[in-house]
Amino acid sequence: MIIIIIIIIIIVIIIGIIISIIIIIIIVIIVIIIVIIIVIIIGVIIIITIIIVIIIGIIISIIIIIIIVIIVIGVIIGVIIIIIIIIIIIGVIVIIIIIIIIISAWLLEMSGLVSCEAALHAASMPCMTAPC
Repeated sequence: MIIIIIIIIIIVIIIGIIISIIIIIIIVIIVIIIVIIIVIIIGVIIIITIIIVIIIGIIISIIIIIIIVIIVIGVIIGVIIIIIIIIIIIGVIVIIIIIIIIISAWLLEMSGLVSCEAALHAASMPCMTAPC
């Protein structure tokens, strides 16, 4: 009878040890799976963050390039407009000088003092009016 009780106790202890080992193995496997899942999630988040930063960097670079191009085009257009205005002013001054020369020559000729050719010559060279 005592031998049967000792055998039952030994069997129960062995079964308990086996169940404990199985439970420990299951818990270790679950912990490993959870750690792997967490590492994968963190990795995906890091990769997505890197991609977002790269995209934002590209967008900012494109915007800066567009702004620089617009500024350069604006400066070029401004210089062209200034050159055109200077050419127009020079043209107006030349036209005014020509008109003054023609009017001076006409007035000299109308006064009857000099001929048309001499009047034009005198009007275009004011320093030469006295000898004429």
